[in-house]
This record gives sequence, C-alpha cells and structure tokens, in this order.
Amino acid sequence: MRQTKNISHVHFSERLRQAIDKSGLGKAVIAAKVGVAPPAISRWLREALPEAKHLANLARTLNVTVQWLLSGETDNAGALLTGPDGSRY
Repeated sequence: MRQTKNISHVHFSERLRQAIDKSGLGKAVIAAKVGVAPPAISRWLREALPEAKHLANLARTLNVTVQWLLSGETDNAGALLTGPDGSRY
C-alpha cells in the first residue's frame, strides 16, 4: 500500500519563493496569470497551500511542475523544468 506524503506548508512556501525569485515575475503578474488576487500569493508564501484548482496554473506560470511545488521531487525524467535563464529548478 502506498503512503501519502504529508505536504508541509513550510517546504511548499520555500519552493514557491524560490520559483518566484527565479521567474523574475512580480506577485501581481503571477496572480493575474494564475487567476487570483495578489494577496493570495502572499498568503501562500506565509501560511496556506493554494487550492488544487490553482496549482496547475501556478506551476505553469513559474515554469515548474506541480509535483515539485508540493513535494520537492523531480518529474519522471529526473529534471524539473528550466527557468528563463536555462537553470534547472
């Protein structure tokens, strides 16, 4: 039986902050692309996990995978998506 990992907000927020920093995008731009108000981004960085319906857009906007945002694990190919500067997440 496969165990479900407990998703820690602390680790999620650290990965989210890293992806935001690497993206070079401001919170307002990210919020608009994800379809949320800017305070939602700040809330996700402080205390809350985003709703499932926003995760895919958030990951796409930041050029990372949902899997990486939630768990820190890479995709099946062993690498995450690359940032605008070609660096791997």
